[in-house]
Amino acid sequence: MQYQIDSTRSVKPSTGLHWGVLTQPINIAGIVLLVCFFLPWLSSGPFGLDGSTVTGPGSVAQQFSAAVGTEAPSVPVYVYALYLIPLGCVAGLVLAVLGKTYNICHLLAAVVFLLVLLFGLLDGGTSLLSRMGFGEWLSLLASVAISLAFFGVIKRDS
Repeated sequence: MQYQIDSTRSVKPSTGLHWGVLTQPINIAGIVLLVCFFLPWLSSGPFGLDGSTVTGPGSVAQQFSAAVGTEAPSVPVYVYALYLIPLGCVAGLVLAVLGKTYNICHLLAAVVFLLVLLFGLLDGGTSLLSRMGFGEWLSLLASVAISLAFFGVIKRDS
């Protein structure tokens, strides 16, 4: 166990966990991206799919397609990369609390989201934009914020 001396010169055991680092902009955006994974990404009227069910069995995507009146043969293979989003966010947050290098995990999650969105736009055209739910829009904002924080454009004033 490590010991730490505070300003009053008393000795306290150090836990080794760095909870304060969660207030960094990249970690806040990572938390938002993680939460948004479970918010509606695709919507049409009362129906909606979140990030976790978009990647579910093909029958879920086919049921959604049938409900909105479009024909979809199956889920494209690149959509399964979406599982890297929550994995990257959770890994980044755990590493941040442990005091390890974590920024690359958040960037991986953001880049995966942006690439899947780009492939979706190239594959399905701009009609995807009209079906995007608020969870996907927030994920887009969080991914851009993660990218900007990673490259130092967004900084926290200390």
